[in-house]
Amino acid sequence: VYRERIDHLLKDPACAPYILDGLESTNRVIRRATFPVAAGNPAIPRKALVDRALANDDVAIRRWVFALGPGLVPAGESDWVKHAAQDSDPPIRWRAFRQMTAEQASSDELSSFLFDRCTGIRRTCQTIFRDRFGLEPIDRYRPAITSGNSRQIEVAVRGVGETGTEVDSSLLLNLLAHPSARV
Repeated sequence: VYRERIDHLLKDPACAPYILDGLESTNRVIRRATFPVAAGNPAIPRKALVDRALANDDVAIRRWVFALGPGLVPAGESDWVKHAAQDSDPPIRWRAFRQMTAEQASSDELSSFLFDRCTGIRRTCQTIFRDRFGLEPIDRYRPAITSGNSRQIEVAVRGVGETGTEVDSSLLLNLLAHPSARV
């Protein structure tokens, strides 16, 4: 009975300013509990809530919004997949990758996942490139090795190791011979 009364009170538009204060709490437990409560209050705009959650430093809040994001706002109002694809948390990026593959994204749209630091995402993307698109991932990794972008080079080396052949060994040997190589 009390839980029903509390839930009813929290959905009251008059409580919205207090709920918004909870979203800014320095206590992460309060912040984490407040986001789902805010989603149930009709006076709090859903898009603003989703945007706030997407930008939050707390991975638990970002996981919550990425799990519910598509259901919180109408399609097209928030590009949660784009945000998820660039998140620092691998399970969130995995969710974006799965969503994009389900929507039959193009090879260009999925190519960033070939350079994902998470082996599972990267290897699955390599398989999709071969099976769905008839493309060899090594063709994306070879130019990246010489790109000058250190993060991309680091993952491209892994990609060459996973998809390359003996022919590609010279690419890796050149990197190993570099004066600043960390081997």
